[in-house]
Amino acid sequence: MQEFQKEKVEPVRKLYDETRRVGQTLIQSAAAGVSTTDIEFNLQAMNNVWTTLTDRVLRPTCLLTYLFCDLPAPSHDELPTVTRMWCPLVS
Repeated sequence: MQEFQKEKVEPVRKLYDETRRVGQTLIQSAAAGVSTTDIEFNLQAMNNVWTTLTDRVLRPTCLLTYLFCDLPAPSHDELPTVTRMWCPLVS
């Protein structure tokens, strides 16, 4: 998952950040009377897509990190029960 984030998500995040920065600069530097509504709308739409992407990619990563790194390991006796909870197809 970390490799996916590094190779796929991080380059998109950099483009997102740069696009957002340029968009905000355009809005702030627009002359009086120039409509920035379309740029603002597009930036908000881009932000919504980015939020959805990060929720779907990063939240599971955080959860898995917590589950595998932060929670205490189950005892040998608890392992079959825990395995069935997380992998219901295991009999």
